[in-house]
Amino acid sequence: MRYERKYALDAIPEPLIKAQLLQHPAGFRPLFPARQIHNIYFDTPEWTAFRDNEDGNPERVKFRLRWYGEQRQAINHPILEAKSKNGELGKKQHFSLSKSFYLAEDLNGLLQEVQMLTRENGFFHPVLYNTYLRSYWATPNQAFRVTIDSGLAYAPVFSSQLLYTQQQVMEIKYRADQADEAAAIFQYFPFRQTKMSKYALGVQLLWH
Repeated sequence: MRYERKYALDAIPEPLIKAQLLQHPAGFRPLFPARQIHNIYFDTPEWTAFRDNEDGNPERVKFRLRWYGEQRQAINHPILEAKSKNGELGKKQHFSLSKSFYLAEDLNGLLQEVQMLTRENGFFHPVLYNTYLRSYWATPNQAFRVTIDSGLAYAPVFSSQLLYTQQQVMEIKYRADQADEAAAIFQYFPFRQTKMSKYALGVQLLWH
């Protein structure tokens, strides 16, 4: 279980965010090169995952398919993630799919694999696609990790038209037993923490 603290930084230039990390007393430095992330989010016909987030349900789970690379259609080495929350703490389970897919041609096979892995939780279908560029940072001992997501874009899964936004999201991740150390980390950030779900925001932008 770990904490994930988020900051919505739409109006702050990315170089300024990175400068704050470089100047932080904890010694944040880039962890490895930035990469493009792609997600397909799944939900029930009743929008259970979305409504749980909107209602602030302390115990909730959502499923997303994730892959990396420049191409949206080429789904190489996809991983299904079950992301569960219990209050402010969260954890992820990862399930590797059996092969790579080409979205326009192999969607049915992809969905069959996802439904096999999620069937114990109910019927889930693909709802939302989103993508962004993520950079990775960490303290020297990697106890505290920071990600910065920029260039967020959304679309219905079956649409080729992306809705681009000016969003930037910074997220700090650390274990549950590091809460005392985290307080010292946070005091040097001039940003305000926010509640933020990329999935919920995408649903609001496209359908609500």
